[in-house]
Amino acid sequence: MASRTRLLPLLLLALAACSNPEDPVEQPPVDEVPAPPETRVLGSPQGTVARGDARLLFDSVPSGASFECSLDGAQFTACSSPQDYAGLSDGAHTFAVRARDAALGVDESPATATWSVDTQPPDTQLVSGPTGTVASGDASFSFTATEPGSFECSLDGAAFGACTSPQAYTGLAPGAHTFVVRARDALQNADPSPATASWTVSAPSSPARITAGPSGVTSSTQAHFTFDASGEAGTFECALDDAAFAACTSPVDLAALADGVRRFQVRFVAASGAEPSAPASRSWTVDTQPPETSITAGPAEGSTQSSGTVRFSFESSEPGTFECALGAGAFVSCTSPQQYSDLASGSYTFRVRARDAALNVDLTPATRSWSVSVPAFASLRLMAANITSGNLQSYDPGEGIRIFQGVKPDVVMIQEFNYGDNSATAIRGFVDTAFGTGFSYFREAGAQIPNGVISRWPILASGEWDDTAVTNRDFAWARIDVPGPKDLWVVSVHLLTSSSGVRNGEAQQLAALIDANVPAGDFLVIGGDFNTDSRSEACLSTLSSLVVTAAPYPEDRDHNVNTNAGRTKPYDHVLVDGDLKAYQTATIIGSSTFSSGLVADTRVYSPISEISPALASDSGATNMQHMGVVKDFRIPTN
Repeated sequence: MASRTRLLPLLLLALAACSNPEDPVEQPPVDEVPAPPETRVLGSPQGTVARGDARLLFDSVPSGASFECSLDGAQFTACSSPQDYAGLSDGAHTFAVRARDAALGVDESPATATWSVDTQPPDTQLVSGPTGTVASGDASFSFTATEPGSFECSLDGAAFGACTSPQAYTGLAPGAHTFVVRARDALQNADPSPATASWTVSAPSSPARITAGPSGVTSSTQAHFTFDASGEAGTFECALDDAAFAACTSPVDLAALADGVRRFQVRFVAASGAEPSAPASRSWTVDTQPPETSITAGPAEGSTQSSGTVRFSFESSEPGTFECALGAGAFVSCTSPQQYSDLASGSYTFRVRARDAALNVDLTPATRSWSVSVPAFASLRLMAANITSGNLQSYDPGEGIRIFQGVKPDVVMIQEFNYGDNSATAIRGFVDTAFGTGFSYFREAGAQIPNGVISRWPILASGEWDDTAVTNRDFAWARIDVPGPKDLWVVSVHLLTSSSGVRNGEAQQLAALIDANVPAGDFLVIGGDFNTDSRSEACLSTLSSLVVTAAPYPEDRDHNVNTNAGRTKPYDHVLVDGDLKAYQTATIIGSSTFSSGLVADTRVYSPISEISPALASDSGATNMQHMGVVKDFRIPTN
């Protein structure tokens, strides 16, 4: 059929040559040679598979052709889609298929598909791991396989789980153990005969027990230890500090031990050969050196004090306890600070010695000698002070500190008692700077703007009474051991600004608290920031049953008795009871005398050098609250 198709065009050309060349001849169309069908594989195994069977899907373009298939180079034979194979061997395989059409012929370029079959599992091999009987409860296994892939491990019959080499176990109980590992290749063929290891962890030796020996801190350079173990036969090994363990028997006596932390260890080694027990340990400290004692505060050596009350602070080079003695008296236990009161005029020597935790005693006690010359009367300067400044109602900017340093009060009723971060260290530093290292203080806790009391003399007791009208401060009080037979009760207050009625309610609370707590025979002063608009307010009338509220009043250099920042209202007061009022004297600073007391406004004080280091600008500092109020007294000392 194909040959006839090629002869027909030649015959037509010959007939055309015999005709008149001038006559046009219509040329017949030339037939195109038809193309054979194309074959396509539509589905086949891919890559490497774990099955020995396969199904191939294919078709042709155009459709309608028949097919011939070949596997792994075999002769083409008639087939149809899908073509299935079974029982294929492991290894690479190639499938070819070609379409055949009765009119168009056969596809000379068959379609192909290739893949590999792997149905063989890997073989797992243990490389290392414990065998037989071992003392350790820890185990590590290394393993490999004949094919790349992954591993699954099992310990003592547990379910297999993914693992890698090496696989480690810790803290295994005494007894028999079995480890199993199997490999899986990339096709997830699992080793049907996993590698297995079995071993036994022996029971540990019985623990050793230290039954006697030193502990804590001791001054002895010798040590005596006894120890034992129960349950089985065996021996002991001992070690001191970081030395190696060596054979030993109980008891063990140690001698010539150097100062420092020492450690004794003992372990039991069973005759069965089991792993030695974890060592029993005892640590202690050898300290043969006595501490050094030093006096850090108190009357200066050789000084003369006008007060019959003294306080000594002291410290030791080591933690421990203290013993104090006054004069030729015996040493008795004491703590820092140590206070002595009501001393008569005369010469005194204070001695203090430290004992460390090992009971070593300082053989050279610290001493301080001084004299007491108690006058018939003692000066007492009282001050009410809400003189904070800056942006945080604090004494931190320093203006108030300079005023305190210039006025030199003995007892202060202080308001808005904030400084630095308000830690104990910060407050102590403020008191030391503004007043002196010998001053005591009480500052109410948990208040936003706390009240407080600061005193040259010892504070015997202190605390705070609840002011139910306000939440950010209370009434701060202190009982002070002033010179003489009477104590001074000091109450530091900061009444509200809301209304005179509320302030009177606060005054009524305070009066009841004072009646219930302050002995009638002691001195009393109520001082601080009352926020009063006038001296005729009800709160002052209420308190007049306890303290003197009548004129004359403290004043500044220009005779102004008002104390607020604008100098228009009498906010601040120092109010004393009748007993103390009887001993009031003029306030004398330098060459200046204020007969009824001082309102300390540095802007009008002259000469300002009398209250140095205060500056003329201090009372006008940014946000300065009020002016300090000062009254002076001379109280009997016997």
